[in-house]
Amino acid sequence: MFPLFYECDAQDVLLVLLTPLRRDDSPRTVKEIDERITELSFNATFMREMQTFARAAEFSDVSSATSGTLESKLRAIRFHMIDVCDLASLERAETKALAHAPFLEMLCGQGRERAANWLKEHADDVGNRSSVDLRKWFG
Repeated sequence: MFPLFYECDAQDVLLVLLTPLRRDDSPRTVKEIDERITELSFNATFMREMQTFARAAEFSDVSSATSGTLESKLRAIRFHMIDVCDLASLERAETKALAHAPFLEMLCGQGRERAANWLKEHADDVGNRSSVDLRKWFG
């Protein structure tokens, strides 16, 4: 995330999650626990960076009187997110390594559908405001 922030002039960032950040149920079997540990490990760096953004953005809102380049950039950046928490085809860990063409085509179709739905709901937000609450997801 940090290279996007520091080395990119775009003010809108679309996060496309490939692993759910939250799950409603707790893992119960050894296999489920192992899969959840893998998910958490995979997401750890991303979560840490997004938590840093959330805290820094909150701080930049409070400290607008002493606005420097970093604070100005934090106030200007807009985050958007497409989540996969309810996408059944990505729920099982073994699907992450599945390179079977029909499965990948199905995922592509689901991705296009998810993106089209996101655009219907949030197209007006792009260029104007964030469509995801960083504090809610990462605070």
